[in-house]
Amino acid sequence: MARFSSFALCALLFVLAAMAGCLEFDEQTVYVEHDEAGDRLLLIIDYQGLYETNGHGSAQEDLEEILKAKTVALWSSWPFAFALEDMRVSLEEMAATEDPELSEPLRLDCLKLLDRVRVLNAGFYADTAARPCASQVVIIEKVNDTLSLANRTLNAAIREETARESENQFEQMCRAAAAADHTWLVLKGHALIAEVPLPESEFEEARAGLRDELRQDNEVVQRVVGALLSQPVLFWHEDSMLRVKVGLQAQPSQLAMPCKGDYKPNLGEHITKTYGLHLDDMLARYLLDPEAPTETEQETAARMMAPRLSQRALIRVLTRALRKGPSEALSEKLRAIDGAASEGKTDEELLAFWEQWLREQAPAPSKETGAEPVEPASGDGVKGTE
Repeated sequence: MARFSSFALCALLFVLAAMAGCLEFDEQTVYVEHDEAGDRLLLIIDYQGLYETNGHGSAQEDLEEILKAKTVALWSSWPFAFALEDMRVSLEEMAATEDPELSEPLRLDCLKLLDRVRVLNAGFYADTAARPCASQVVIIEKVNDTLSLANRTLNAAIREETARESENQFEQMCRAAAAADHTWLVLKGHALIAEVPLPESEFEEARAGLRDELRQDNEVVQRVVGALLSQPVLFWHEDSMLRVKVGLQAQPSQLAMPCKGDYKPNLGEHITKTYGLHLDDMLARYLLDPEAPTETEQETAARMMAPRLSQRALIRVLTRALRKGPSEALSEKLRAIDGAASEGKTDEELLAFWEQWLREQAPAPSKETGAEPVEPASGDGVKGTE
């Protein structure tokens, strides 16, 4: 049984048990929207450039398990990947153990939190570089009450671990905060803000260390800092609290993990044959008819994604659909993207124009030679997902 600690619970509260495997992705985008009318938080996660790290075929089994376990991954497949269904099973099985790791009220609250999270696997597609990709919709229901429950649960989890004394100032501050029923997570508009106790001296020490790494031209640190500066993410220290704001308060936003350049063309054929690349076709369907019925989990996810596509993803979905067959409605949507680009062009000329634009936006070719055949046959994301 997976062991649950305060760290694991914290991860759960962020709606993300850790999963390390041979499956990896080269890029990622996460679209964040607070649907106030529906009282829910929507995350649309796009995993671009799926590949196997060791070349031994184990990623195929990993992928099947990930789909069944409703695994959500952020940044990379490890350490920030969490199999929500596995977490649920562990919590349920804990009730039958003689020495449970969590108190019964805390265990039930954790299960209640998981019940508020719904993960929809939208399926697969190939991007403009012919890399296999996947999309996922994560829905956090009753988000305002869920965040209150998350804060209470995290405080309870920390209080249950107070038996062990520690001279670490950070741990002491966290315990004091939990004892005072601290609010760890706040939702303001579309932005999620985390507030974590941290000594000001440790914050300044971390800043100084980061400056030193940048002066030494550490490529990894430069890449991470560059990625953070280009995202709607803000860090600041105030009143002995480290505050991290993710997303824009006034409107939905997206976060992007830039291309690492590690993609290997060794999984696309398996994905195409086993699961198919159908997401683009579904997105095109719901662009034409937003109220079209849904019968599968994939269709439900695609209908939610369609009105939230980025310009780049929208262009790809439209151009691919139009190559499969003429559609006046789809042509009108393509023309509406950029009036200046559409002016004076025939439908065929406009289609060729946007196809060329997409090729120019595609990521650089893989470092590996002998690219596998992957049919570019579906959509690739949401607002800002590329």
